[in-house]
Amino acid sequence: MNAFDCSVRVWYKHTDQMGICHHSNYICYYEAARSEWMRALGLPFAEVERRGIMMPILEVQSKYLRPAHYDELLTVRIMLKELPAARITFIYEI
Repeated sequence: MNAFDCSVRVWYKHTDQMGICHHSNYICYYEAARSEWMRALGLPFAEVERRGIMMPILEVQSKYLRPAHYDELLTVRIMLKELPAARITFIYEI
């Protein structure tokens, strides 16, 4: 499986007074997709960490094309850029 789709809804607390999702929340959506993908593969993060594997986020780059709004259901697609070695690089689309 080299791509996985995860649905997330924009909560009220993620938005400003105009109902637009704050940019910092997209990182949380990336993390939700990564967690759900790992779970779908049968490797929830708790199990991965029990095995001594840590997966810290070292870098995040985002390009915002249009805003997400309050109560909007987003699809976050996570894709594996290349087969993992010492590092894993994921690509996300919302």
